[in-house]
Amino acid sequence: ILSQVQEVIIPIIRFTLENKLIDLFDNMYDLVDALTFRLHAISPNMWPVFELTYDLFKSDAVDFLDEMLPSLDNFMSYGTDVLKARPEYRQKVLDMYRTALTSPQLGDNDKINGCKLAESMLLNMHGHVDDQLQDIIAIAADHIDKGETASFCLANLEILINAVLYNTSAVLHFMEAYKPGLSRVFFDRWFAAINSDNKLPCVHDKKLSILALCKLLEMEGPLLHL
Repeated sequence: ILSQVQEVIIPIIRFTLENKLIDLFDNMYDLVDALTFRLHAISPNMWPVFELTYDLFKSDAVDFLDEMLPSLDNFMSYGTDVLKARPEYRQKVLDMYRTALTSPQLGDNDKINGCKLAESMLLNMHGHVDDQLQDIIAIAADHIDKGETASFCLANLEILINAVLYNTSAVLHFMEAYKPGLSRVFFDRWFAAINSDNKLPCVHDKKLSILALCKLLEMEGPLLHL
């Protein structure tokens, strides 16, 4: 029944977004989030909503990322097969991440949401983000010491930790190619967070670091001396 209800509601959502009825965006993205989460699937008719969301974020609704994020995360969690098959969709997610971190209109909270987008892509599409990996590392590297809040500094650091988990040897190579000495800076920040009492506050933070450390230990010895 819910899937049938969704097909009735989608035209209303699209009308609202296409006509930029900004006052209703909160409600529309609550609907998209609820439908995609409860169904654990993205119907073909829902993908135009993803495309509209990208277009809106890049134009009139750049400051709505907080409202968009749960729905976008659902697209990546439950629409993985489509995203794997559509490189242009993955490129849109990358562009939203880049914009969130570089737009002068956005603050640290939006940057954290941008990091959550990139993290979701790395975690949900293992083996299918190779074309975006170098750009993700460059964006995160450019912000490694630029956060105004501890929360953003951690979110940004965890993009690089997620990248290590995604493809350890490639990431360390990309780091050094982008900025010699970057991997050392990254390890210093990461290990300082691990050794601190409160810099990895959540179970997710700790689990991510443990999994990435295990990946490092699987590497050939010489690569660890980068």
